[in-house]
Amino acid sequence: VLSIYLSFIIQSRESFERSVKLFLFAMLFEAIFVVIYTMLNFDHASGYGKIYHPVYGENVNSPMVSNNLAIGSSVCIWMLFDRIGRLRKLCLGGLILIALFCAVYLAGRTFFLIVTLSLILLALIKPKSFFSVKLLFSCLVFLVIAAFSYDLYSSYLEYLLYRFSNIGGSARFELFSDGFKGLVSNPFGGYSVDQNIEVTNWYHNLVLDTARLGGWPSLLTLLFMLLLTSATLIFKKEAGWGFGFYLYIISFVIMQQDVI
Repeated sequence: VLSIYLSFIIQSRESFERSVKLFLFAMLFEAIFVVIYTMLNFDHASGYGKIYHPVYGENVNSPMVSNNLAIGSSVCIWMLFDRIGRLRKLCLGGLILIALFCAVYLAGRTFFLIVTLSLILLALIKPKSFFSVKLLFSCLVFLVIAAFSYDLYSSYLEYLLYRFSNIGGSARFELFSDGFKGLVSNPFGGYSVDQNIEVTNWYHNLVLDTARLGGWPSLLTLLFMLLLTSATLIFKKEAGWGFGFYLYIISFVIMQQDVI
């Protein structure tokens, strides 16, 4: 956090925004590399919980990889609606398609939530760029590519759809329910995660873990900071506010399902 603030202080807004994009692109490329390496070297029906990182020499958390794909793809989607050359837009579109294929293999539900949220935010922040003939043409191209390459990802898609259909009975949903009950009944925090649900010390949720550790005082402080930041981004509307607000909302949503 301190390094980000330091970068913001010593750089112009344009340089800082460029640095953030490069950082998120690096996360995206790493996630794609790890997923493709796993696909080529292991015969898994799905990559969920089975992602191997060749640099670390061990399995890594697949939801984390999926989230890296999500936030990196959201930056690509934002840049598609910037005034950039056709070749760069073509490369960004290709990256998004590769990330989408990797996300299907990972059966990451959050990825698709984030991509949908990205499109909604773009429609609100850049309505003139978003609602255009180019977008319609891009959607048609995507559908054609998806149809012709269906055999490539059909087996992975089945497991992804199963995970979506079973969302109400997942351990993550039960963790959120347990965390909310603890939040309501323990105003000063200090409670722990029900180990019968999952053997973990965290709810993997920014709000619930804040309440668990510091109770309502810490939670109210967090909410005040979030509201203050949102109000500043929305009402001040300095140059470049759109990308900052866009990334802020997406990051906040990701932190509701994966913090630790």
